[in-house]
Amino acid sequence: MTTKKTLTISILSNILLAAGKIITGLIGGSIVLTSDGFHSLADLSTDLICVIAVLFSRKPKDQSHPYGHKRIEDIGSLILGLILLASVVGIIIEAAGKIVNQEHLVIHQNLTIFLLMLFWALITLPLKEYLFRISIKSAELENSISLKANAWHHRSDAMTSLVAAVAISVGFFMPSVKIIIDVIGAVIILIYVGKIGVDFVIHSVNALMDRSPSPEFLNKITSTAKDITEVKSVSKPQVRNLGGEYWIDLKIQLDGDISLNKAHQITHQVREHIMKKMPQVVEVMIHTEPEGQ
Repeated sequence: MTTKKTLTISILSNILLAAGKIITGLIGGSIVLTSDGFHSLADLSTDLICVIAVLFSRKPKDQSHPYGHKRIEDIGSLILGLILLASVVGIIIEAAGKIVNQEHLVIHQNLTIFLLMLFWALITLPLKEYLFRISIKSAELENSISLKANAWHHRSDAMTSLVAAVAISVGFFMPSVKIIIDVIGAVIILIYVGKIGVDFVIHSVNALMDRSPSPEFLNKITSTAKDITEVKSVSKPQVRNLGGEYWIDLKIQLDGDISLNKAHQITHQVREHIMKKMPQVVEVMIHTEPEGQ
């Protein structure tokens, strides 16, 4: 399935889920289902950001953008995180206002409304698992960090909908605690969605600030370069993460008595070996020095 088709299915699914949950949640007076509906609405924003990010990131590098356009994916992830956090704040303010003013929108005991609310909460589980599976395949084909994040976001949505389903069911069969259970369920969803938003923001800011990858990743670069027997030593690599693609600057030391042509051959061999062993690496710039310097 193409990335375009995957994102189209995801967008249409989230429109349907958001509309169904929000409308039914408001009719049934369920804060937790309404919160879950706004979560689905935020998912729609995620899909739209992914569309923009994938389209722009595919553009080849040019004179103005020598590293290509993959950075747009990090910008997209940052915007996504801020949208999620904004939706959390908005729902908290709305729910708090209802609690303080005791305008709880009484959860109806009508069986039809209960079944509708439960339907919209439960239908999310198989639908989001399907979206996860097709999205993760597209992410692997595109080598896209934003598509991968969106795929795992689909799977995490199942948890929030499960919480909503439990809260709605308990509220219906135990009317005496329906309000507190509804609010607790909404809080759990908001905390979870808020954490996702914070994670997106932190990851995106780190990427935009060119934060160095983990020590394990750097050590793997060094050890891979040393697989080439002519390499005497390797300095600490400098790495840029551009939307899940890595650009590496590396210094290696070679025997000072070899010819320039031989040094060039070894450098090319090191570059090709690193890119073969580490598929996420798209470019390696290598500076050679005589051994001992």
